[in-house]
Amino acid sequence: MSNKITKRGEKHSRKSPTLKHDSIHSILAAALQHLQANFPDRAEPLLVEALSIEETNAETLHLLGVTAHLRGNDKKAVDYYKTAIHYSPDQFSYHYHQGVSLQKLKRFKEAISCYQQALSLNPDSLDTLENLGCALLENGRPSQAIELLQQVVKRKPDSAASHFNLGEAYRKIKQYQNALDHLAAAVNLNPEFPEAHIGLGQILSKQGDMTPARYHFNKALEQQPQNKIIYDNLASVDRDQGRINDALSHHEKALSFQPDDAATHSSRLVTLLYWYGNEGGRLLKEHKIWNEQHAQHLLTATPHFINAKIIDRRLRIGYVSPDFRLHSVSFFLEPLLKHHDKSHFEIICYSDVEEKDTITSRLKETSDTWHDIKGIPDTEVVDRIIKDRIDILVDLTGHFADNRMLVFARKPAPVQVTYIGYPCTTGLSTMDYRLTDKWADPKGVTDSFHTEELIRLPHGFLCYLPPADSPAPDSAPRPHGRNITFASFNNLSKISPDAVKTWARILKEVSNSTLVMKSKPLDDEGVKDDLRARFQEEGIPASRIRLSGFKMTVKEHLSLYNTVDIALDTFPYNGTTTTCEALWMGVPVITREGNTHVSRVGSSLLSRLGLTELVAATRDEYIKKAVRLAGDRKKLQDFRAELRPLMIRSNLLHAEEFTRTLENAYWDMWKKWCKL
Repeated sequence: MSNKITKRGEKHSRKSPTLKHDSIHSILAAALQHLQANFPDRAEPLLVEALSIEETNAETLHLLGVTAHLRGNDKKAVDYYKTAIHYSPDQFSYHYHQGVSLQKLKRFKEAISCYQQALSLNPDSLDTLENLGCALLENGRPSQAIELLQQVVKRKPDSAASHFNLGEAYRKIKQYQNALDHLAAAVNLNPEFPEAHIGLGQILSKQGDMTPARYHFNKALEQQPQNKIIYDNLASVDRDQGRINDALSHHEKALSFQPDDAATHSSRLVTLLYWYGNEGGRLLKEHKIWNEQHAQHLLTATPHFINAKIIDRRLRIGYVSPDFRLHSVSFFLEPLLKHHDKSHFEIICYSDVEEKDTITSRLKETSDTWHDIKGIPDTEVVDRIIKDRIDILVDLTGHFADNRMLVFARKPAPVQVTYIGYPCTTGLSTMDYRLTDKWADPKGVTDSFHTEELIRLPHGFLCYLPPADSPAPDSAPRPHGRNITFASFNNLSKISPDAVKTWARILKEVSNSTLVMKSKPLDDEGVKDDLRARFQEEGIPASRIRLSGFKMTVKEHLSLYNTVDIALDTFPYNGTTTTCEALWMGVPVITREGNTHVSRVGSSLLSRLGLTELVAATRDEYIKKAVRLAGDRKKLQDFRAELRPLMIRSNLLHAEEFTRTLENAYWDMWKKWCKL
């Protein structure tokens, strides 16, 4: 967006009335010089003097607006511009500058109108055309924005800012290659353009290209060493690459610049799960600190709910999530939404999804009411929930990205529950319950690690929905050559130093075995080299580590399990979807259980299937179980044939039965509230 100060009477604008006094003309000329030199404090007393001579002078009012804008008071500036336009409505610069200030105030609809009026007075103003395109983009009209910004780039091909604006517009509509092209053009034209470097880094990291993403973030950091956003992005790149200690350092740096940023603090909590996932007391303390700093003050008084305290009426259940899409959460959410008893439960979904897909559409069909809340402030979402009279509000995200913890902090519903999405306490004093089971959270073992009351579903806390186009497991594993193939398809963030050491010992004990790892960042050669180096430090040559990226269909992804003998679960942060997928494809999973929910999910899933023989309590036991199973070809053959039928028979896939159990838990929560 251009903040260029335009002079009164630019091309195509009509001349305003002649000034009443020559002295005003001289004063305004002097004030304008100060403003063009960016000295608003010197201009203001001159303009006040001019206004005392003639209160209705439009140019004086206009320049007072420019002064207020330069001093950061755009609200005051808009008032000056409005009055100036009242006295002289046909001045291009008045409408243009009013648009600039309105855009700064995020009053995009009004800014668009001002720019359109300015263009009617001066159709050749590229600054106005570009600002209009940016305002349309910020107003949620990217296609219209692109049409205008393309015109600007065509007429200003050497403008780095114009390429940047067009690149950001393409990014908004997910045309990432076009976005990369224009952001790269911006950087080529102006290598010291931090915003363009940040945009490039964000797109590249989203695509799994971590090495070039890190390069661009570091280039941006050279120009803006105190930019919190850059540190946020570097933390995400580090975490996705499995460099957890580095990620934590970047989180700390970001928070040092903006300690009140709840989202950055939440992201740090997520990263802590990968590093301290087995230390429940520490995690509780960290989450309670988050609550004290960002949430506790939002509940200013005990809420008064208008919900009717009638135990046996139809309950209104609200689900809040940014993951109503192709995401691991949807594999466990879709079956229960499909099987809710609509005669007793009304389902309202609050969708924070940015990139909608076919799963979004399917989930929408299962709900009674669907609200898109992307971009809507927390306070408005709270008002919507209260208006909807939600009885039980369910969080499906915890502290993961795009969470709405600050909505739950305001307690818009009488009963609030956290479920599925986050394997730890939220730390919120306003979150009443957390749904789990006796394996992931043994009674008396993990209760003290939560601010919520734990509700243990009797048959397990998850219900899995396998992909509809799943390939069948091969009748026999097809390992690389004739040797045993281990695998982990978990996120690299879950591959802890302890896991690397443990897996290296297994590979040493199982001669000629290989380890296959698959994760999105492994499309990046730099990330591959980094991971191979971690194993080489433990004495495992690169030839025994096979790495694969993530750019494939779900069917192709699952088919890779037909080349695998044994899956190795990560710790202290266990896999969930990956464990279910491996078992579904006939591949046994060795897991190591810890002391917290995040480190016991593998134990929960395997125990429900009666596969406790695959659950280890210690590192040595984990290694022994993996080595022993690798030497038992008959057992591996049996697993290949029996695991999928076993899952089909189990309650892990019995969606209707599972949903009734979940609903019983909801009824118990509701009855308890009604009796308060």
